[in-house]
Amino acid sequence: GLSVAALLLSASHVAVAGASIAALMLLYAGAIEWNVSRGRTDIDCGCMGPATRVPLGRSLVVRNLLLAATALLLLVPESPRALTLLDLAAVTASTMAMTACWLAAERMLALAPRAAAMRSTRPGSRAS
Repeated sequence: GLSVAALLLSASHVAVAGASIAALMLLYAGAIEWNVSRGRTDIDCGCMGPATRVPLGRSLVVRNLLLAATALLLLVPESPRALTLLDLAAVTASTMAMTACWLAAERMLALAPRAAAMRSTRPGSRAS
């Protein structure tokens, strides 16, 4: 975890960090899929900390696969072109937007069981 993150601080180790992060995310995705396929969805993934419980599900598998694919982008060789202020602004804005999307998706995952329970107890709702 932290040792892989520390590799990102060194320009010469970015590719190793990207491959390590991708491998870790694939390992997590495999472990989650293993449990989901066996019906063990009552396990808390621990993604949101101790305050909010997020049960295992296929959406977490997809999320970890997307994170692995994103980490593999660190294996792409960098461009010899010098970065400009516009590049910095674009990266900053993109990072902020992706972080907002990430937080919204995590919150929706955390609230999904509660929303499903509310829908099933609503008057006039059909039992599935």
